[in-house]
Amino acid sequence: MSNHNYSSIRQRCDDLTKTGDILSVSWDGGNDSGMFEIKLNDMAVEVTSEADDSIIALVADYLGYGSFAGDFSTEGQVIYNRKSRCFEGTDRYGETEDDIKACSIPVVVSREIWFDEFHIHVEIDAGISEIEAQIIVLDGPYTDAHGSYETEVSNALQRSFSEAIETVANFDRLWDEFIIKKSEFAEDGDNWVYMIREFSYAAYKTDEKDIIIRLHSNI
Repeated sequence: MSNHNYSSIRQRCDDLTKTGDILSVSWDGGNDSGMFEIKLNDMAVEVTSEADDSIIALVADYLGYGSFAGDFSTEGQVIYNRKSRCFEGTDRYGETEDDIKACSIPVVVSREIWFDEFHIHVEIDAGISEIEAQIIVLDGPYTDAHGSYETEVSNALQRSFSEAIETVANFDRLWDEFIIKKSEFAEDGDNWVYMIREFSYAAYKTDEKDIIIRLHSNI
């Protein structure tokens, strides 16, 4: 953390609030970019002095986000308390965390269809859903029936995965792939059935914490 001239910072904060104006510092950043603003009565103030730069540096150093590099987001505000000589406020932080969800999603294919492997690609992100089922035939013809079953399975998986993520709190994205060999399917009447038991996803986790920055040094 930098060495701050607290006396100079206190003097500047007191000057800005001597007529009852509300002084605050706000920030908004993450994912490799961000910004700080000094505000009076919730209106942005142009940073024109070294003391203003010092106020922003003080808050930035306390938060410790540096250049906001990383896969996260943060926004918040602290307000100068003239009586207690400190900045008080809240920081709201969020980031995505990878996790595994248990499920029971069937992949059903007619026993009339010959195949060696079944490949499934699932991607659901920001309202965009892409689920592709591909039948792999290593030895034999690929027919129109194979294509029809790929479409049928893709549509069924679309519904199943959409229902599964409805129970995930703060869902952010899902990206997973499944390569299923013919030997992993089980016979069930006229069909081959494979059960997907889990999938990978990311959820958005948030945290809110109180901030108190005391201007206690250089007295």
